[in-house]
Amino acid sequence: MNIKRRLILLLSIFYTTISQAGFHSVGATGATTVGADSVFFFKNIADARVAATDNDAQKIEWFAFSDADKSFSSLIKSKDATTDTLSPETEGGYMVRITTASGSSEKRFWCFAPKIESAQILVDTIDCESMSVEALVEADTMRVFDTELSVYSSLPQKLTYSWHLGDSLLLNTKYKSAELESPTDDGALTLEVVNQAGNTATATDSITAINVKAAFSYTPREHNIDNEISKGDALSAPAEVEFKNESKGKYTVCEWVMGNASRLFDEDPVYSFQKSGTYTVSLIVTNENSTCSSVDSTLQITVTDSAIDFPNVFSPNGDGVNDEFRPAYKSIKSYRITIYNRWGRKVYSSTDPSTGWDGKIGNSNAAEGVYMYVAEAEGFDKGVSFRRKGSVTLIR
Repeated sequence: MNIKRRLILLLSIFYTTISQAGFHSVGATGATTVGADSVFFFKNIADARVAATDNDAQKIEWFAFSDADKSFSSLIKSKDATTDTLSPETEGGYMVRITTASGSSEKRFWCFAPKIESAQILVDTIDCESMSVEALVEADTMRVFDTELSVYSSLPQKLTYSWHLGDSLLLNTKYKSAELESPTDDGALTLEVVNQAGNTATATDSITAINVKAAFSYTPREHNIDNEISKGDALSAPAEVEFKNESKGKYTVCEWVMGNASRLFDEDPVYSFQKSGTYTVSLIVTNENSTCSSVDSTLQITVTDSAIDFPNVFSPNGDGVNDEFRPAYKSIKSYRITIYNRWGRKVYSSTDPSTGWDGKIGNSNAAEGVYMYVAEAEGFDKGVSFRRKGSVTLIR
């Protein structure tokens, strides 16, 4: 007989029902199918609700699966209505039959609240790079009866494994065995196992760390000299840099390598780069007890070549702009300048390139005009020197 099916079957698991232009319910925590049967998972069987709706329904009947005769023949309840809800009392198989004026239709489904009985952690190996771990879990399988083949099918729990060290998540995986990064700090290794119903089991094991991880920060010391030239990250010699060791783990030795310039064994050194060039700074930390070591060599420090240049005019009028005659320079080790008026009289001399002539002779303002200077400087780079002769115009 041709039966017109107008069944709308809604299967849902919910904890609370909220009015929202109709009804809204929290969905099932998991679902799958086995053959023509639906399988629903939830945390607790007591919270399960299964609703069936058909606007043309005359009767809705609910049946439970009987293991004795392997059929859905045990009537639970019957209701003359278009909508009805079942609250399963036990895990297992169920069937709903909806009868309309044109016939009836049936839908089989299974409800499970699978639990994970226990979980343990097995640490197979641990070395400087990684540790091999395995989850030992006891979790029962669920059985679904196939009425067509008259056999039970085993439905295993689908488990996910989350590995934590302290508050940090190391790995989330569907495999019970894992390779984790070897920790640098002692702590509690925690395993959380979750199944498709959202039920969990946890295990904890104490880990003694042997690994080390090199890391550091740095801060160049500012010269705070207006006329010293610097470009971006390029530093002017002598470039003093403060280093802070931020390594992790039980290291017993720390070694700093300042390019090819020097090696230091201080915890937080301050180093002065004296020559121009690019220096790769490395920090090597070692745990002598475990022979684990680590290197951080991500930093490059650039010190600029020596240079010096002089302006050809200055205006010492007190407006804060170009009030002194002084050089623009970088990486200068020693310096001397002498300034003369047009008659050859010395009006100013200095050995500090960061200071300049303010346009005075004694306590009096020098006259406007052209003045001559002779300057000598030695750079921090070996063999680099400068000799400059020139003129500068003083304008007020």
